[in-house]
Amino acid sequence: MTPHQLGRPFTDAAALFGVQLSEVEGWRDRKSTATTFTPVGVMIHHTASDNTRLSTILNGNATTPGPLVPLYVEDNPANQAWLVADPAANRCNHAGSGDLAQLERVQNGQAPLENPGPDSGGGNRWWIGIELEGDGPEDFPPDGYVYRTGVALTAAICWHLGFDPLVAIIGHRNWSRRKIDPALDLPTFRQAVKLLLEETMSTAAIRLEIVRIFINRTGAPPTGAAHTGENAQERLTRLAAEVAAGKLTLAGLDSTLADFSPPDLAARIAKLANREIPAWWMAGGIPPTNTGADEEATADIDTEALWADLIDRIENG
Repeated sequence: MTPHQLGRPFTDAAALFGVQLSEVEGWRDRKSTATTFTPVGVMIHHTASDNTRLSTILNGNATTPGPLVPLYVEDNPANQAWLVADPAANRCNHAGSGDLAQLERVQNGQAPLENPGPDSGGGNRWWIGIELEGDGPEDFPPDGYVYRTGVALTAAICWHLGFDPLVAIIGHRNWSRRKIDPALDLPTFRQAVKLLLEETMSTAAIRLEIVRIFINRTGAPPTGAAHTGENAQERLTRLAAEVAAGKLTLAGLDSTLADFSPPDLAARIAKLANREIPAWWMAGGIPPTNTGADEEATADIDTEALWADLIDRIENG
């Protein structure tokens, strides 16, 4: 994957994936006293306790000085995800010693094995840590806040730094035989991160493409505030660039599209883009070709009619 947003705060990347981080004062400068940091992936932890405090993440414990991880997801009524340190730039003390053969696998484009070999070197230089509050599998239901936020933050890091989610995500137990966390199925977690990455970026692209075609075919101009002298096409180009750079979240995009005519265009587009429009349609109306597929049947698809039907459904709600 291509890195995005380098030089911009990680809070922007997190927001793109739907996470509003609670910033701990000083997060930009907080880091380990050992400063060499060349991360290759994300290490997932769980606290093994429902009583872990943010102060422990910040200051460390009897055996390990803080900060322990840059990102901490709390399981409490407030549902908070804490930004303790800059995950892209500042090393924290979480990985400890582990199997360097696992590191080599990731560096060579292979996912880590479930069972590591003996500890053979330190890991804090190589891994960005995310701590999920909880003890066992019952604390991490896939539809729960902690799990969903863990997936979203991992996706944000992968997008931010260009990591392959199927390769660069490792559990603490995959790093060292001394550890049993996290209580997650890691292959499933990796797939969830990959899907979220794809869905987040494709949803934004789909919505913008629909608006572009809608304007082209109906001549409907945008209404409301716009940059001085900016026409509809220029505005869409700017919005696409802002989404790609993480400056505009999907929620912000929907809000901005509300300025177009008709007023509920954004809601209509979201409904269609999320539920009814196949990816091949958005790629120019050409379905994917499979080995042995009937090329004549593919050629018979009337893309003009498909788009006309789409515009009609948008216009008529």
